[in-house]
Amino acid sequence: MLVDATDFLLRDVTGAAGSLRPGTYRVDRTRSAFYLPRTKAVSENSEIEMTLTFVTKAAGGGRGGGGSGAGSHAD
Repeated sequence: MLVDATDFLLRDVTGAAGSLRPGTYRVDRTRSAFYLPRTKAVSENSEIEMTLTFVTKAAGGGRGGGGSGAGSHAD
């Protein structure tokens, strides 16, 4: 059986966004990913490491914030 656990794993399970200041932050799924060099599977379990990117909701939450104007995102 193959299960897609992406939605389960690409989230702020530890509540780190709540400790970021100033503003309100959330995980930017488009800039977060599995860190494959540290991901392992063995017979009993799996170890998965994620790289999460947080964005402020006040800045638009897109690719680096910057609002909704054309050409306003930063990488």
